[in-house]
Amino acid sequence: MKLFGHYLKDRLFFIMIYVVSVLICLCVFKLYNLELEAFTYAFMILCVLLVVCFLFDYYKYYKKHQTLVTLQSNSNVSLSCDLQDSSLMGEDYHEILVAMKEYHDEYVISSENKMHDLEDYFTMWVHQAKLPIAA
Repeated sequence: MKLFGHYLKDRLFFIMIYVVSVLICLCVFKLYNLELEAFTYAFMILCVLLVVCFLFDYYKYYKKHQTLVTLQSNSNVSLSCDLQDSSLMGEDYHEILVAMKEYHDEYVISSENKMHDLEDYFTMWVHQAKLPIAA
């Protein structure tokens, strides 16, 4: 239900356009003294069409959200970003990027430790090889 609320919030602009369009049509019908029955019939047809379009769009929105949640739990890539987006998709992207940044930081620290260990190994080896030659 939370996802549907976010979906409606993201599509609020289009819902408002639809409501204003319906009100304009109602005003035109009233100004020309046309029967309200004709307006009601057209309104019902548009409502059915709108519901079908919203269901299709909501399905795409839901699938995209599920993909982002899956990526969030399986992220192994590194990036850093501080995006502030109030939509649900923006929050999902932000969480993915934060997880990727944490992975990147861990990878950099691990690589630096490995490089330091390798440098210590070669320094010790050179020192031990130098002693018999000097003797």
